[in-house]
Amino acid sequence: MRATVRGFSSPDIDLDEFAPEDPESFAFLLQAIVGPEDGPGSESLQFTVCTPRHLSRLIEDLGVVPGHGLVVVETCRLDRVLAYVERMIGRQTGEDWPAVAKNLGRIGTMEFDDPL
Repeated sequence: MRATVRGFSSPDIDLDEFAPEDPESFAFLLQAIVGPEDGPGSESLQFTVCTPRHLSRLIEDLGVVPGHGLVVVETCRLDRVLAYVERMIGRQTGEDWPAVAKNLGRIGTMEFDDPL
């Protein structure tokens, strides 16, 4: 069984019109709706898309920033981000959906996972 992306969304930005105020320092939540390639069902897999400068500012403020589910980009090329995430998700396979979901949880945060 293989995972596939059924769609993308974000509660933070409009994916069709995103243009960050500061192209060198931004972050947003990206949700990929994923399910089995050969069957029904879906759930949300989340990523934080951000720039190195944004991470640097967080580290200055907080001292530590966890890295799970981060997609770090130098510039805002949303088409590249979505293609990358879609490729990563499409590589996740397993004998059944729970096995695939376990693998997906290694690259992003699953809908009902406890982040820490």
